[in-house]
Amino acid sequence: MSELVNSRILGLGHHVPERVVTNADLTRLMDTSEEWIQQRTGIQERRFISEDRGPAELALPAAQEALRAADVKAEDLDLILFGTLSPDVDSPSSASLLQRALGVRGMPVFDVRNQCSGFLYMLAVADSFIRTGGARYVLVVGAEVHSTGIDLSTVGREVAVIFGDGAGAAVLGPEADSRRGILSTHLHSEGKYAEKMMIETPTHRLHPRLTEA
Repeated sequence: MSELVNSRILGLGHHVPERVVTNADLTRLMDTSEEWIQQRTGIQERRFISEDRGPAELALPAAQEALRAADVKAEDLDLILFGTLSPDVDSPSSASLLQRALGVRGMPVFDVRNQCSGFLYMLAVADSFIRTGGARYVLVVGAEVHSTGIDLSTVGREVAVIFGDGAGAAVLGPEADSRRGILSTHLHSEGKYAEKMMIETPTHRLHPRLTEA
């Protein structure tokens, strides 16, 4: 059995859309003020995508930047992980769309749906693959498009003033020095509080379906 090695982040990347939405812009859509938003969130502006763009398209420049920073070629990746609450479509995964956009094939890819903690979960998964020899280089990407789903009115202002669109990426690889890299991970969850964080629609639990038997 080969000796276990640590993993470490070799390169990072990010990408945000060009369209800037300021706090002043939001005051024209809802009952709020620039001061109210700034004092409660510290946010001055956020970015929104243009039409017909999704998380995978946002993720591509971030992934490419991370690969360049890591000096790793896309074809050398052994695994692609994509974390998002707002996938491009129900199926296939945004990870598979990103794989296609990178021009590579063959390696396993999958999405991780764990919302705000998703990137940490993906780092833990990537670390496990590398540590046990299942992968050498892993691309981890988090991308969200919230602008198309938030309520840009006074009713939704507590959420709407916070979220925008963007992507971040990391390339992980092996680290021979046992004192460096990801030393350990500890993940926990409390499913009993699921309703506190639930987004109830869209859902596949509602009836009638598109077609009825």
